[in-house]
Amino acid sequence: MVNKRMVSIIVCIALLCCIAPSVGAAKKTITILQWMQSPEAQARWDKLMEQFYELYPDIEVKPIRTNEYTIKLQTMVASGNPPDVAEARVQWEYAMLAPRGAFMDLQPYIEKSTVLSRDYFFDSAYDLFNMNGAQLGVPINANLTCIVYNKDMFDAEGLPYPDETWTWDDILQAALKLTKDVDGDGRVDQFGMVVPTWYFIHYLGSRGINLFNEDQTQFLFDTPEAIESVQWLADLWTKHKVAVPLAGAAAVGERDVAFGFESGKAAMSLDGTWSIADYAETIQAFDWDVTLLPLASPGAPRIATMITGSYVIPKKAKYPDEAWKLIEFLLSPEVRKGDVARTGEVPAQIPVANSAEFLSNPLPPADRTMWIRGLESARFFIEPVTVLGMELNREINQALDQVWIGKKTAAEVMPPLTKRMNEELAKMD
Repeated sequence: MVNKRMVSIIVCIALLCCIAPSVGAAKKTITILQWMQSPEAQARWDKLMEQFYELYPDIEVKPIRTNEYTIKLQTMVASGNPPDVAEARVQWEYAMLAPRGAFMDLQPYIEKSTVLSRDYFFDSAYDLFNMNGAQLGVPINANLTCIVYNKDMFDAEGLPYPDETWTWDDILQAALKLTKDVDGDGRVDQFGMVVPTWYFIHYLGSRGINLFNEDQTQFLFDTPEAIESVQWLADLWTKHKVAVPLAGAAAVGERDVAFGFESGKAAMSLDGTWSIADYAETIQAFDWDVTLLPLASPGAPRIATMITGSYVIPKKAKYPDEAWKLIEFLLSPEVRKGDVARTGEVPAQIPVANSAEFLSNPLPPADRTMWIRGLESARFFIEPVTVLGMELNREINQALDQVWIGKKTAAEVMPPLTKRMNEELAKMD
């Protein structure tokens, strides 16, 4: 017969067994894939995590850092052991992995969130990560292409500064006047502009020219508009000679660095908002500013080309709910305002873009609402490498090299190149 004392002991043991798991519950450790960071960036991350742990003491965040980010994410996803959170750039990791079904639909989380909502983001950035109605990522930043210019050089020639009314022809006319033999030795030592050859994606984009059809089954590089645009760029080197000379035909995108924009020997640079903070650190000898890419023609609609990154949760993440809490925290107004105050990057979040932290940042331009106007018309134009792969992209670059140095014309190179790429695309179906 069980006495009352024994019953009491049994009840106490049962209660302790029920309570014990919650008292000594282990933390859930989630992983996030990141690029290798500077000591300053790591210190910033550590402080952010201190704030995160105050909100979520039952979650531990373990960064996985690498300099081979794209390959690392692809490998982890393929192995079935992905990180819980990753950053996927629209032109790289997202374009490569989203069509393969690698990422979770975040719409259910967004609908329940009290921090992030559809209206929190610029349409141009948010919609990039929606595929067939599934929201596979939430945007972090909104990098816009732009033209950086040397105000001192424009002042010396009595030229007006580039602004949002300029067309590409205006840029060319200014570059012609700004390309000079300053010291009179018979050689040009001041160029009108720096033009990376990979920038042809963005030049064509600013004119509304896509390289692929909507479902990326056809390469559209042989249209009259595309051929004319590529030749226009090539003429900057071969005909007008206003662009800093290329280092060599086999070195796509390389240039004579002695004549870089930072050196004060080029009046303009085709660039992006991702470079502005670096320019602010390195340029001390002259005054400079920045504006959006020019219009295709007078009165044409503005198209600001964009590349951006997003946070994603891979489908096989171990702790998706906890991963979402981390994403909510990292994209919250408080954290993002701190980011833009420190770096000046263009945020994809509307309240952050309209905040004093962003608008009063001392980095150029003085009127930072220009970036907001750019975002209202921003579009992403997919690059050949993310559709065709590295080897075929190398073929495209090698063919275009002949155009950039004037050995062949765009009309000679682009039709057979398009035929070749479409044959390869047909094999991928």
